[in-house]
Amino acid sequence: MKRFTLQLLPAFALLACSALIGCSAADGVQKVDVQGAVRMDGEPLSNIIVRFYSPTGGGGGFTTTADGQFKSPAPIKVGAYNVAFVAPAAAPGMGTPTTGILAKVPPHYWSVQDSGLEVTVTSSGPNEFALDISASDKPPAGFRAPRPSAKGPTALAPVSSDT
Repeated sequence: MKRFTLQLLPAFALLACSALIGCSAADGVQKVDVQGAVRMDGEPLSNIIVRFYSPTGGGGGFTTTADGQFKSPAPIKVGAYNVAFVAPAAAPGMGTPTTGILAKVPPHYWSVQDSGLEVTVTSSGPNEFALDISASDKPPAGFRAPRPSAKGPTALAPVSSDT
């Protein structure tokens, strides 16, 4: 019995250390938890998804609570991310939210390419991000908001800002 316990102790210690430092997959990619809050003009943005997108792959979507807080349900890779806000039921690539809190958010914040919001997730933490925006924030030069598609008044097609 003692032998079994002693054999498990190093494995348990390694597991406990990796939980404190961050997760590391078999491929050597370090992952950590992220959290934060989203506010527009000082008011929390509730029930939206904060989308972290990495051009090198990876990311996640984290739903905000009533007080605008979000927390990753699973660790994400260490690295740089572009951030955007999307509706919980929005399909990837869909455009303008026509109802709800996101309808009041400037449309460039709906796009990971155009939001201008960037975060860096580090292995040393704390990886807590305060995303404060304003309803009067101006989009980047050349940005064009998504426009309705021919599928109907609520179906919207994305528009690229580089056309």
